[in-house]
Amino acid sequence: MKTLNLCFLILLASLMTFLTGCGSGGPVLAPVTGTVKLDGEPIAGVELIFEPVQKEGESAVVGPFSIGSTNESGEYKMIARNGQYGAVVGEHRVSFSIGGVDPEEMMDELKQQLQAAKAGEGDPANVAGIQAKIEKLQNQKQLPDRYQGEDSIITANVKPGDNKNLDFNLESGPQK
Repeated sequence: MKTLNLCFLILLASLMTFLTGCGSGGPVLAPVTGTVKLDGEPIAGVELIFEPVQKEGESAVVGPFSIGSTNESGEYKMIARNGQYGAVVGEHRVSFSIGGVDPEEMMDELKQQLQAAKAGEGDPANVAGIQAKIEKLQNQKQLPDRYQGEDSIITANVKPGDNKNLDFNLESGPQK
């Protein structure tokens, strides 16, 4: 499973903090905003990570990664690890995940909860609620692996100045 999870993000943040250190002479950041769409429709609850790409021959870390998340209209705004708005100027690998949760793990957990509720463990009134969560998860749009984690095929070039409308139009079908 190639989805990013919260533990990975925390580990990555810690590693980047250690590697980049502190100081005011850090990399240049530029504001980044845009929209994420899946099959032409804005998608809410998508987490984006902009990870600066280390150029060949560079031995130092390029700068901090940035994280954003989409609202109900699919709009996002990037915030760097240091809390400033934007992303490091330069090339980035961009990865996407929905809520940072692995849908297969979530489905397994919900099915176990449903079995327990049906077996009389806990409140039987929870059965309908658990079934509703399972149905919602089954109908939730999923992102293909090619957009997630280190396998993401998406890149973005953050330029000096304002990077408005840095939009991503993802497709759920097979890669073309």
